[in-house]
Amino acid sequence: MIPTFGVSGADQTFWIVALGIGLVVILVVITLLTLLVRLVRYIDGGVAEVWATATRLAANTATTWQLQNTLNSARGLKQEVREHERLLEQP
Repeated sequence: MIPTFGVSGADQTFWIVALGIGLVVILVVITLLTLLVRLVRYIDGGVAEVWATATRLAANTATTWQLQNTLNSARGLKQEVREHERLLEQP
């Protein structure tokens, strides 16, 4: 038998229902927080992967500004090769 400490049956029922609802709310909060933590970890993993990819991309494209110099050098090389061809074709 549960000691009632002078609490009426209706009050005792009210407290049991309130404690039951409180327990359900706590379980729901724990479940939702667990799902939130998993979601945040998943997002964090995706962000880390995007950061790593962006870092590699930045490293791989850091020298693209030099492509114009490469193009100019290739044009000069092409002219030089044509000059050599012209000199070799002369009798």
